[in-house]
Amino acid sequence: FKNLYRIDPDFSNLYIPEQVTGFDRLIIVPKGLTHQKWVETARTIHEVDLHKENLDGAVTKNDRTPKDRSYGIWIRDRCEADEELKGKSADDLERLKVQGITLLERLVGGTGYLFEKMSHMDRENVTLCSGSGFWVGGVPSVNWFTVNCKVYVRWCSVSCSSLGLRTRAVVS
Repeated sequence: FKNLYRIDPDFSNLYIPEQVTGFDRLIIVPKGLTHQKWVETARTIHEVDLHKENLDGAVTKNDRTPKDRSYGIWIRDRCEADEELKGKSADDLERLKVQGITLLERLVGGTGYLFEKMSHMDRENVTLCSGSGFWVGGVPSVNWFTVNCKVYVRWCSVSCSSLGLRTRAVVS
């Protein structure tokens, strides 16, 4: 984190939940990291195309944030978002009480995946970041578009569903 994001993370109060079978990828979100800092860093590595340039202002709902402390979450260790949750909208996921990944968690997790596996997440599908929301309504989504080599951050309606739009369930 120090070299990549040029921040000096404070892990003294780091919270890591107990691991659950099948959730084998740990994502650590350091205290103080913002969407904007991630964008600035990622743009030194690859292109990033944003629905809104100021994600910190646009994304106003987050189930978890690193504002007060660093924390970890567990997700399934796979390139594509959860097959088990395909065809589910953010509304569906809320009704089912599925805890979904936030936008910042997906962005940080994608960078870690890139450095570890030398491949981008979401090459064929789109992660619905159901743990976050935009100030005007809707939910962020993220994918890697191989044709023009960019990470895309977009949004969709809370009722939007398709087989290629899937959340990543988290243990937090």
